[in-house]
Amino acid sequence: MVNAAQKLENLRRAMDDHGIDGFIVPRTDEYQNEYVPDCYERLSWLTDFTGSVGYAIILKDKAVVMSNSIYTLQLKNQVDQTLYALSDYIAEPIENWIINNAKDGARIGYDPKLFSPNQVHRISEAISDADKGLSLKPTENLIDEIWIDNRPPVPSAKVTIFPTEIAGKTSQQKREELARGLKEKGCYAAIITKLDSIAWLLNIRGGDIAHTPVVLSSLILHKDGTVDLFVDATKLTEEIKEHLGHDVRIHTPEKWRDYLHKIGVDALEQGEA
Repeated sequence: MVNAAQKLENLRRAMDDHGIDGFIVPRTDEYQNEYVPDCYERLSWLTDFTGSVGYAIILKDKAVVMSNSIYTLQLKNQVDQTLYALSDYIAEPIENWIINNAKDGARIGYDPKLFSPNQVHRISEAISDADKGLSLKPTENLIDEIWIDNRPPVPSAKVTIFPTEIAGKTSQQKREELARGLKEKGCYAAIITKLDSIAWLLNIRGGDIAHTPVVLSSLILHKDGTVDLFVDATKLTEEIKEHLGHDVRIHTPEKWRDYLHKIGVDALEQGEA
């Protein structure tokens, strides 16, 4: 089994391969979940910290694990302090730690799928204003490159129907209502990645995250009420496909990025972006 020191060394080698001087590892996943499937427990795998919120920042010569005051004792008990400094990201935000510890001109990598635009803007603006030549660089997820052995599989729980008599409205009724709102506001489409919102809209439930009945997926609602759903199709039984209907088109999650680009181009061409 690879120990924490070896994982850190492997990550720094990957940083060298990608031409970056640092890498930020958040606790969340690409759906911005607080609780994540085992296969996305990247922060825990790297640092042994199992709290529900936190970050690690890895530089070539130092590293830190950050959480908030709720996890002060847990950080001390779980993280190897010969490898990592410990910090509170409320008292010392990510950008401050980078400014105070990274060398001039350092390029700090991050996986853009795991950060909100506001987070990226805040960090990037702060480190740029520090006048040290620091910059953020979007990269592939380096943890995914080095987490090879004994990684849990991506969840594959079957999707179930949430009954209309409990939901109050059919999925079609909800989609039509939201589509009217899109038209009224002159919007081309709505991009939805919040998993509980997808579960609500489609009247479905899942088992991809412990104690949280959601389905790992992304969705685009068009102004005509149709939907493009990006989900592992093996989770969908024939009953679920019938429940979703022909107006919900199914795509593999791997096509998400290309499809986002496509609808952006389409919206521009139609003057609706």
